[in-house]
Amino acid sequence: QIIKDYTQKYQLNYLPYVFQSPRWTSSAPPNHKNFRGFPPEDYKDYGKCIFQIVARYGSKKHSDDKLLTDDKLSGMNMIKVIELWNEPNLNAESWGPWVGSIEKFFDIFRIGAEAAKKADPNITISSCGWAGISLDVVGKMATYKYPDGKTPADFTDILNVHYYSGKADPEWATLDRNVVRGAKPKPGNRTYEVELRDLVSWWQKVKPDKPIWLTETGYDVDGPMGLDERYQAAKLPRCTMMAFAAGIEKVFIYREKGSTPSQHAGAGFLRNDKSIRPSWFAFATLIRQLNAVKTSKVLSLHIPGNKKIWGYLWNKNGKKVFSVWTLDDKSTLPLDLGECTVTYSFGNKKRMNVNGNLQLSIFPIYITDIANPVPLEKLLQNAEKKEKIRVARQKKLGMLRKYLFDFGSLEYIEILKGFGPNKKFTTVMSHEVYSPEKKYGFKPEALRNETKKWMRDKKNKDSVKVRYNEFIFRPTPGHYQLKIGAKPFSNSEKVIIKGIINKTTDLKITKDNPQVTLDLQIGEKPLSISFDNYTSLRWISLIEKE
Repeated sequence: QIIKDYTQKYQLNYLPYVFQSPRWTSSAPPNHKNFRGFPPEDYKDYGKCIFQIVARYGSKKHSDDKLLTDDKLSGMNMIKVIELWNEPNLNAESWGPWVGSIEKFFDIFRIGAEAAKKADPNITISSCGWAGISLDVVGKMATYKYPDGKTPADFTDILNVHYYSGKADPEWATLDRNVVRGAKPKPGNRTYEVELRDLVSWWQKVKPDKPIWLTETGYDVDGPMGLDERYQAAKLPRCTMMAFAAGIEKVFIYREKGSTPSQHAGAGFLRNDKSIRPSWFAFATLIRQLNAVKTSKVLSLHIPGNKKIWGYLWNKNGKKVFSVWTLDDKSTLPLDLGECTVTYSFGNKKRMNVNGNLQLSIFPIYITDIANPVPLEKLLQNAEKKEKIRVARQKKLGMLRKYLFDFGSLEYIEILKGFGPNKKFTTVMSHEVYSPEKKYGFKPEALRNETKKWMRDKKNKDSVKVRYNEFIFRPTPGHYQLKIGAKPFSNSEKVIIKGIINKTTDLKITKDNPQVTLDLQIGEKPLSISFDNYTSLRWISLIEKE
């Protein structure tokens, strides 16, 4: 009752998340250290747990015979949302919060969602907090089918994701360091901003009226994922604004207290001794400046000739708020906005003439009461033109023919990105034999399926072992780019391609370079790919040329 009174007095809302198994119900082997990460032996135990939590803290009263607590309290109306499990895609047996496949997680997720709604029909169901924002994992919520044809998305009211860019600037970050630890960024990888916008676009098609919450993001001040307190104070508001601009409804910062230099333990607004960090003040300024702004698809405004300056023009109760920063502490804002109110990250505010020489830094500045908004309107027009071009190109790329195959397991399925809507690869197992009706398969049956869970790149975790086995499929005639991912058992193997109009296909794949690319023209014959000795065939993509 004390907590309830405190909640009502300060108008607090909670997002409880319920995950991990107590020892008595865990399916873990005896004496396993990570027994909490294993699902319960009986999934119904999770459903019972969720029912009791929501019955107690939700809005609906229940009779005593349905309650397992001694005090028989129910309908306390303290929670409106419940999150079901945490980061199940981090499923390492030794430490993961979920040990098992995503498909098995979806089974327990539905049990929890239905139990919550039974306890309180008004409760809002949040998905698990997915580690990362990439659709190669999150997208399965709309493709995995239960026996009755429904999907996990059908039981989800809020899509819930996490993102950490580690030591990288969020503007240029291409890796989520909570998901990918130790890998180096590769040229052409998609950025945090692009991934966010694609995530929002996809979810709007799947669940048009349901929001996305970024329930974990943050930056350590030391250790493997962070730099220092100054950098933390600069990055937190920027990362948050980028999420809002993409259309994310709520952002939760992890965490409230902590300064120990290890992963996430040093990400607090407060230090271990509860003293206040600079990030506390920078984030408070962000809240004051952007409270009540419209956050649906606010385009980033870039200054021509200076890629380091980032800005967003927000609509706040009919008035404009221009937030702007740079990534180098050296740039000036080359815009003549006239007399404006300028609020700095740590709360200092002054009326001044912004005449093309306003000094910028890695800390966002908020400009309001803008006398001359014309330069910003021009930047916005340019941004809108670029966005229309980008959308049109994505539509065009989405219409290209694509034939995508991922070999060896049903667990690690690749997603094609950057060619319109994300498209899942077709999984092919070693026993699948080609037939004209199926239009793809091996001839003869391949040797065996292979899985190497320790490999970082999901694309290469699984494969099918082949030797003289042809993989055959039948594309529509046309001009294409073919890519093959495969690793030979020897240092080098010849790639044999049949069914193309090209005069020569003198291709070799090597251990050092286990991928080949070929532009080709395909006629009426099926396409056949094989190797002249033992090879692990990982994936194939055939995409129509523009």
